Amino acid sequence: MSKRSITAVLVLALAAGLCAPRSAYSQEQAQDHMTLDLPSVPLGTFLKIVTEQSDLKLVTSSELAQKPVNVHLPNVSAREALDAVCTVYGLVIEETPGGILVIKEKPVPVHVEDAAVFKLEQAAVKDLKPAVAALLGEKAKTDFDESTNVLTVRALEKDIAKVRELVATVDAFPRQVSIETVVAEVSGDFERKLGIRWEPVVSYQGARAQDQVPLQL
Repeated sequence: MSKRSITAVLVLALAAGLCAPRSAYSQEQAQDHMTLDLPSVPLGTFLKIVTEQSDLKLVTSSELAQKPVNVHLPNVSAREALDAVCTVYGLVIEETPGGILVIKEKPVPVHVEDAAVFKLEQAAVKDLKPAVAALLGEKAKTDFDESTNVLTVRALEKDIAKVRELVATVDAFPRQVSIETVVAEVSGDFERKLGIRWEPVVSYQGARAQDQVPLQL
């Protein structure tokens, strides 16, 4: 091949390289490392790229595959990129016996460390069992001490608040009405000031003082 032909081939190769579209990821520094620049892409897209650039076998749920992620990682291995994304977005990796890596959301622990004690004064603690069971979750713990009429609850604070409201309602003191009577002797002058005039009641037997009733003026 002549020098002119070799020069033409190099020019064409250079031109092809300049015109080729740039990928969002590249293997610039080492054969097993890559640089990822993926702004707001679905997690499934990221996992596909990692799979194509490594021998990792990755799977996830269809819902989680739609989760948006932002990945900007220079010069990392496929496993480093995967671990970084899982750490940032609260994901966990579970490996199956066949070597497949399953990407899942990290389970949120349910805390039942909150506790409350209720001493009932009016209601019987045993009568609250059905209502309390309906209010609390499955992991809540309750103790109904009938000898002391005490209810102990260990549950989430929001559930304890519901039990507190229930106890306040059913264990309220009954309403009482106070009636006070005052008996006083008054004079005739006081009766006139009040506008009361006593008149005899006439019957066939005539007027009787004991049958007198007040007339309102």
